[in-house]
Amino acid sequence: MVLGIIAPLFGAAIERVVLRNLRDASDVVKVTVTVGLMVAMIGLANWLWPPASRVRFKGFFDGQSVELFGVNVSWHKLIALGCAIAVALALRLFLYRTRLGVAMRAAVDDRNLAQLNGARPAVASMTAWAGSASLAGLAGILLAAEVGLNIVPLTFLVVSAYAAAIVGRLRSLPWTFVGALMLGVLEAYTLWANGASWFPQQIGNFTTAGLRSALPMIFLFVVLIALPQERLRAGAIRVRERAVTPTWPMSLLGCALLIGFIWSLTGLLTRGDLLLASRGLVFAIAALSLVPLTGYAGQLSLAPLTFAGLGAVLMGYMPWGGSVVSLVATVVLVAGIGALVALPALRLQGIYLRPGHGGLRHHGDDPGVQPGKRVPQWRCGGSRS
Repeated sequence: MVLGIIAPLFGAAIERVVLRNLRDASDVVKVTVTVGLMVAMIGLANWLWPPASRVRFKGFFDGQSVELFGVNVSWHKLIALGCAIAVALALRLFLYRTRLGVAMRAAVDDRNLAQLNGARPAVASMTAWAGSASLAGLAGILLAAEVGLNIVPLTFLVVSAYAAAIVGRLRSLPWTFVGALMLGVLEAYTLWANGASWFPQQIGNFTTAGLRSALPMIFLFVVLIALPQERLRAGAIRVRERAVTPTWPMSLLGCALLIGFIWSLTGLLTRGDLLLASRGLVFAIAALSLVPLTGYAGQLSLAPLTFAGLGAVLMGYMPWGGSVVSLVATVVLVAGIGALVALPALRLQGIYLRPGHGGLRHHGDDPGVQPGKRVPQWRCGGSRS
């Protein structure tokens, strides 16, 4: 029911209702919409299934294990590994040996050219979303027995998956599998070493207890820096949006209206409501950081609250007692951290990381095709799908 009906219908509905209408939008808009969907679904799931009402999620053959090379391994872990291998092989066969799979890869490279040669990009896109939703459902079922029915960790495991996919440059399933194994071994080693006497439990005023949860992000950052630049060219970004830049009178009028509205609203709210309203304003200020970065510079950022948290932590450690000097020093430090994090963005424009030799190749450009020989009108090589 979950993997064969509910999940694929859900994925197909998202593609048909939301993403298909954004076909000509920029990549920044598409990513922003999908992140908004993710946050909305987290809130909806917490509302429908409150944490207090959730029961323990049992794995397959719960409590049973088998000894392999002197190590007891649960049947659930073996089933998860078998599913991963089966999915990798099935995807390879589907994407390279079936007409629909090749059409998916062709539509990613050049939608219009694929359509001219008989492909149906809309069907391929809907099928891709349906299949992806089923795969995500399978991953959730296998992981829930390990991390529990906790929505936030299950959702943000996508960061770990993306870190592994970058090792495969978003096109190689075997290397993606290798990246996942590397990340898993690193996390397991950190968990094992954290209890050893030689492992530092604290660096300065900061504890290392959260290092394991931060490993996927660190791994992703290091891989983006380490991979050769010429192998990670970005795809062209299509920009359709044209935002109207407000004039100074419009900005000042909007500022005055906002202040007047908030001032008039404070007299009607209770103390608890005021705390919630002030928290909303803080989130709004953090979101404003996306205006110069994404709105003006066209750079994609999903971490405004991360830098807000860094600012709060650093401000608390400043020695000048919350003065203006502390504020200025905190801003400078956070800006320096932002410049360091921006290093991958300076090397890798856009969100698609694909090899320069990939893409859709016409048979007329292939030196291996002899004149007069019948060949397919298009074929995919090195697709960034």
